[in-house]
Amino acid sequence: MNLYLQHVNILTPDIGGTITFYQEKLGMKLAARFYQEGIFDIAFLRDGSASTHFAIELVGPPFIGWMEDTYQKHGPIMDHFNFVVDDVDTWYQKLKVSKTEFVQQPEHFLGVKEMYFRDPCGVITEMMALDDPRLMPALSPESPDGKNIEYRLHHISILCNDIPAVERFYVEELGLHTVLEAREDGYIFLIDPLVLADETMTAPSLEIMGPPGIEPREAAYLAKYGPGIDHLCFVVDDVDAAFEELSAKGIQFDLEPMEYAGSKIAYFKDPNGIDIELMLPIPREHFIS
Repeated sequence: MNLYLQHVNILTPDIGGTITFYQEKLGMKLAARFYQEGIFDIAFLRDGSASTHFAIELVGPPFIGWMEDTYQKHGPIMDHFNFVVDDVDTWYQKLKVSKTEFVQQPEHFLGVKEMYFRDPCGVITEMMALDDPRLMPALSPESPDGKNIEYRLHHISILCNDIPAVERFYVEELGLHTVLEAREDGYIFLIDPLVLADETMTAPSLEIMGPPGIEPREAAYLAKYGPGIDHLCFVVDDVDAAFEELSAKGIQFDLEPMEYAGSKIAYFKDPNGIDIELMLPIPREHFIS
């Protein structure tokens, strides 16, 4: 049963303004948009170099069902992330056996079959199978022009209170692989089998963070929201240069570039208050077997 990490979702009150932000500040491209007045407004963004199949999904008003409940409680937020699979029904039967809590059972919507469930810390995960791959058009990779900084989507981060329990779910139930560990510092990285098998791909990763090594920013997130998807990360080849470029574009940084765990990181917020991390790439030779 194949699967790969495909997108993370942001609930936003201003989908147009958010699209503009990611296009103008981070060079992202609009891959698809689905709109029906008064019913739904959904857009997908990919990084400008099309370095990965991973995308940002934006959902604007009107929100429906549990998304409306989440938005009313928290406002703009990353409320779920998604895996593409070959057969949603087969995964549904598998996860039922392990007593997974379902938010939505399999059903068709906009040319996909999808379902939603919660992981052990309560984060909502979607699985979908595309009825027609043309619904999610691929972007053609672009060669760097040497003039602009490339911002490449790299990972999302789940912040939880029990890293081992969440790791077991994604590894044992979904088949992801743990490729980086810094457990005493409070984080690990997982990747999906598709990326593990293709060394040419930029690795869209799932970071799992939690005690004992959480930072004040992460503690504040847990206190406000509880476990959830706490940030989105882009890798760049030069964090200092990206900081200078984005600062010149008017972005205010919550954390200016600093050395961290053998890398360099910085943080700022998108227009919805979503935390965005910049980080140096992680070489594959650092992956554990």
